[in-house]
Amino acid sequence: MAAAAEAGADPALVTQWITETQQQRRAAETELRADRRPAAHEPMSRDELRRNVTHASDLAKAIHHSAKEDRAEQYRLLGLRLTYDIGARTVHVTAAPDA
Repeated sequence: MAAAAEAGADPALVTQWITETQQQRRAAETELRADRRPAAHEPMSRDELRRNVTHASDLAKAIHHSAKEDRAEQYRLLGLRLTYDIGARTVHVTAAPDA
C-alpha cells in the first residue's frame, strides 16, 4: 500500500479494494471447500444419468478414433486394466481414473 500511496493513490480507495479482494477470496475459498465435500448419496436424476452415458459414449468414440500411439496414454489416464481369462474366454475390465 505504501507504493500505491507514493504513486498518488487515494489510501481510502486502496483500502476499499483490498477489503473487497479479501472478501472475494474468502468467498472463493468457501466455495472450493464446499465443492470438495462428498455429496449426499441421492439417486441421480434422469438428466444426470443421460449426461453421464453421453459423456462415456463420447469418450469411447474419442478413444476409438484416436491414433494408436495415443491410446496407451489414454488407457493409463483412465486407469484402465484388461485381464483376459483364457478358460472363460472373457476379458475383465476395470477402470480407476486418477482424481
